Amino acid sequence: MNECQATIERIYGSVLPVPITPWWSSLPPISRSFYDRAAKDNASLTPVERLYLLSRLDLPGKALARPDSITEEERDLLLGRPPPEILASNLRRFFPPMSSESEPVGGEDGEASGAQQQQAGKRYYATVAEVADAFQDPERLATLSFEALECVSLNWSTLTQENIPRPWTDWERQTDDASAVAAGVLLRSIRPGEKALEDAARKRLFGSEMTEKWAVVEREDDATEEAHLKVLEKMEQYAADAALLWGELRVEVARKLEELNGEDRTALEELRERMRIEVARDAEEDAPKVAEAEERKRKRKELEETRRKRYRETGYDGEDDSVDDSDEEGWALGAIF
Repeated sequence: MNECQATIERIYGSVLPVPITPWWSSLPPISRSFYDRAAKDNASLTPVERLYLLSRLDLPGKALARPDSITEEERDLLLGRPPPEILASNLRRFFPPMSSESEPVGGEDGEASGAQQQQAGKRYYATVAEVADAFQDPERLATLSFEALECVSLNWSTLTQENIPRPWTDWERQTDDASAVAAGVLLRSIRPGEKALEDAARKRLFGSEMTEKWAVVEREDDATEEAHLKVLEKMEQYAADAALLWGELRVEVARKLEELNGEDRTALEELRERMRIEVARDAEEDAPKVAEAEERKRKRKELEETRRKRYRETGYDGEDDSVDDSDEEGWALGAIF
């Protein structure tokens, strides 16, 4: 897992602004309120504001600036779903094949074997959107297994896959990048059927009889070392994709910046200045929370050191409730929700 985290941090954790033109650099400051508007009222963005977001030169910026240009895999990535191979495996494992009228059943003599008849005219779901369309009806939803409901409720993952890395996770605080969070909110709003299915699945899963089953259900351990190695390979591909996108967007944004008329250039520079002021205000508001989080982190580190020392001396490693970290993930610096 440490190797996975190191790979992600190497890919995404050391991004710095770069000059696009002599008067504009990538990664412009973006306030919470602007992220909020881009996520919830994207249609109101002006061309200048979309160019501002695009000048981040990354996938979240592209999604907020041009949501219609995002591919299915990019969408899953931004929504924090499992990598493609794992997601496809989950769709095959937990959801029954869907009906299809593609090919006739049987061989040259027209006779079909039992296996052919069982698979005739059926195929597995290829995307989350297909599953959402197929099970939006409450009666169809009721046919899903406990494991399928759990998968939907856990963002198309499983309990044993929860520690699989996601590129947009800040491993220091275990929070999501604010730009990716905003992009995710926007992308979910574009396909309300997916969110409706996820909400309905969670409601059904946490029903009394389902909750009781959760405690006793047997799960296949799919968080193997091999799975993590495959994720590492995928992260390397994400790195290559991110570098390619960065280069493509840099050329496009540079051209658009040079083509701006005087009025639009002034509007863009004024937007940047307003964002600087708003980001500074956000940071000032967050300062007490940052201090509290740092204090909890310090106390937790002290507690861990005390436990290790006690274990070395006595062999006992009991719990200690002296540090309250119950709201450790209750807020995220720069997040909008």
